[in-house]
Amino acid sequence: MPATRTVRHHPTSAHGVPVRPVSAFVAVLLMGGFAATSSAKELSIASRPTDSEDGKASAHLDGATHESDFPSDGEVIFNPTFLRGRRDNAVDLSRFERSGQTLPGVYRADIYVNENWTSSEDITLRAHAGEPAQPCFTRAMLERYGVNLAGLSPEALNRLAAANACERLEELLPNATASFDAADLRLIVNVPQAAMRRNPRGYVDPKFWDRGVNAGFVDYNANLYSTDSYGTAQTQGFLGLNAGVNLAGWQLRSNSSLSWQTSGSSDSRMQWQNVATYVQRDLKSMRSRITLGESFTSGELFDSVGFRGAQITTDDRMLPESQRGYAPTVRGVAQTNAKVTVRQNGNIIYQTTVAPGPFVLDDLYATGYGGNLDVTVLEANGSRSTFSVPYASVSQLLRPGVARYAFTVGQLRDSSLRGRAPYFAQGIMQRGITDQITLYGGLIGAQGYGATQAGVAINTKVGAISADATAAQTSVPGASSMRGQSYRVGYSKLLERTSTNLTVAAYRYSTSGYLSLQDSARLRSYARAGEDTSAVWQSRSRFLLSANQPLGEQRGNLYVSASAQNYWNRPSRDVQFQIGYTNSWRSISYNLSVSRMRNGNDGRQYSQFYVGVTIPLGRVSRSVATVSTNMTHDTRGNTQAQTSFNGTAGDLNQLSYNVHVDANKSANTGSAASGGVNLQYRAPFTQLHAGASAGSNFRQMSVGATGSIVAHPGGITLGQSLGDTIAVVEAPDAKGASLTNAPGLRVDRQGYAIVPYLTPYSLNTVEIDPKGSSADVEIKETSQQVAPHLGAVVMLHYQTVRGRALLAHATLPDGKPLPFGAEVTDPSGKSVGAVGQGGQIYARVAADTGTLTAKWGERTHQRCSFGYALPAAPLANGLPARLRVRCELPTIAAAAIKSGTKNRR
Repeated sequence: MPATRTVRHHPTSAHGVPVRPVSAFVAVLLMGGFAATSSAKELSIASRPTDSEDGKASAHLDGATHESDFPSDGEVIFNPTFLRGRRDNAVDLSRFERSGQTLPGVYRADIYVNENWTSSEDITLRAHAGEPAQPCFTRAMLERYGVNLAGLSPEALNRLAAANACERLEELLPNATASFDAADLRLIVNVPQAAMRRNPRGYVDPKFWDRGVNAGFVDYNANLYSTDSYGTAQTQGFLGLNAGVNLAGWQLRSNSSLSWQTSGSSDSRMQWQNVATYVQRDLKSMRSRITLGESFTSGELFDSVGFRGAQITTDDRMLPESQRGYAPTVRGVAQTNAKVTVRQNGNIIYQTTVAPGPFVLDDLYATGYGGNLDVTVLEANGSRSTFSVPYASVSQLLRPGVARYAFTVGQLRDSSLRGRAPYFAQGIMQRGITDQITLYGGLIGAQGYGATQAGVAINTKVGAISADATAAQTSVPGASSMRGQSYRVGYSKLLERTSTNLTVAAYRYSTSGYLSLQDSARLRSYARAGEDTSAVWQSRSRFLLSANQPLGEQRGNLYVSASAQNYWNRPSRDVQFQIGYTNSWRSISYNLSVSRMRNGNDGRQYSQFYVGVTIPLGRVSRSVATVSTNMTHDTRGNTQAQTSFNGTAGDLNQLSYNVHVDANKSANTGSAASGGVNLQYRAPFTQLHAGASAGSNFRQMSVGATGSIVAHPGGITLGQSLGDTIAVVEAPDAKGASLTNAPGLRVDRQGYAIVPYLTPYSLNTVEIDPKGSSADVEIKETSQQVAPHLGAVVMLHYQTVRGRALLAHATLPDGKPLPFGAEVTDPSGKSVGAVGQGGQIYARVAADTGTLTAKWGERTHQRCSFGYALPAAPLANGLPARLRVRCELPTIAAAAIKSGTKNRR
């Protein structure tokens, strides 16, 4: 079964006119000046027929309407007496009376179970005696939709076990319902939670993950930068390439760059660099990925390093959204059928109903680093109970039973090493033991180096704490071995009384003999080469802090960040501290900050002061333009000030612009002024940017482009920058239609478009806006969803119908209009429209000339045909061509009617 869920919105023309199963009928009413809606309460010609003395139905025609006059549950009753011109022209309008009426048969539909998309598949509608056609279900369908079959009655199981069984859901499960939405082609299933297998929120069955198609691509980033400063001209160029090939589930990736530079009359320099080349494949059953080639280790426990070899690692994105990251489990007891509400910082983040007895909520979405959970249990009798669950998190915390691992074998990649790089093996493991405790650890073994780590992360009432210890030993050529330990502590907590959020607080201390894998490899390579090993700095301690303090409504926000690091073999330390304040007054926002920094290389320290203000100017070209002013001053005597005008333009805000004026004062070079402009344009096939600036002693210009070239089964398509996972939209003849997923995306002349930056393993919605495409094209579906594998190139096909629209005023040979609601078909018998008010017909036809037939009954004289001929060129405004036609009856029927008229005379 495909991993694509298709939301078939009401088919839409290029100019936004919805086309439903009775689209032609509705369109004619609208174009003929008659207001019609799907609600019976707004349809003035609808009423309940009532018996009168002459046997005819009566209708309210005085404009007064009452709620009791109208049918309920979506039913619309058309009074045929009000519409028919004569008895022989009576037309059956029953197909328009009820929104849920659908003919029996097999339909391709999207399946929604309890408001969550489940799959896209064929369903069967069967008619029961005296009732409309309804969807029926097999045992396999119920299993796919997550119904707990063990909870079905023996009678229901026996009915499902019969050959060719297809039963109504209401007859299998009490209180369950199923309805088919013919307009959107959706099967809407509602099943009590007690009868469902329990899946976490956001769960997408891995069998619906889409590996995509065989494809190749090149994602490029090109830039040319030229300066002329103090009479010295210099030009620099850069081309970054990220290329890939997907074949049979395997993904080849290569990341490389080309850079060159020319300066004055000197020779140009050019450098080609291969950053990484590897192949990878998802191991769905293990929730992991295998990588072969050049890549990087994760930095969760040990420092990240580059390697050339093999790696198997888990990917949390393969978990349901509600299982990613850490959130505590909520446990409680309900006395009755109760509603459970979970709040964090006053906001409702989860709500559900539970049956009497113990309940467990283990699918809360991760909401950051802090804020206790306040749980309210509202019983059926109105009684209420509350309790609180501590919630603080550090990066090492996992939910109970969730594990992360990564195993790497290969050669270290480090261009600073002398001689051959060492081979190494590394393994790490994290596992959630209980709701509050996660254990983790790892091992590294390399030539001349070994390290072990063990740690624990705990969620407590006073905050989340992680602590670990790492022991390492390095064998140094020509010297004694170095042994040492490194200890690390992390803390996170939201202090609810003051709303202070300590998002990161970490301290690490290392003894003098401790080295990381990369530092040990550098030290060993320098020692073998007889070079000075003091160039390898040995970390002693490192401290990080980030805190955020809201000051109350309209009082702004205060934030603090700090970092400090010192070394065993270097006397100075690196220090950076910043405190800032942000707020807004009306629509004006401002930011103030003070920073203190010390450079570990020279030991010098200085302070820097910053102030910035942003003022919106109102709407310009459908977007909001702003003026920003900022100034920076430091204690070394440097001052910089800039005022810039920013905004966007275009129907899709695809053009961004920035105009700026700068003033600088340096303790070394004095005062200087400059200005410049920057433009960025998102075209469907690339993203272009250009900039220019000038000052008293310099001139600068730059141009660049980022984009992609994708080869897929339908051909080659140009697109914007890709990201790691993409979709190729195929919409034949829909040139110019836009994609709402990113600014500037449009379907090209071949009918394709590239949609970048999809989220792997989650449902992504890809929508087409028909505006901009030809008026002769109708898009049958405007939205699809897909859950791709990481790195996949998925194909999404959107069905389109090409044909010209016409609006015909049709009359019978006697000059009277055609019966209201008569169906209009083309020579192949395909329905293309319906007769509306005053005999008007809206239809979409494939050929410029041809014949259409109107039918309002089964008798020979209850049908007629007319020819049409459309103008050679479509109308400039995109409206349908207007025609006046006479609908001719069949010869035999016309003669009979003529004879009958003479006899009556």
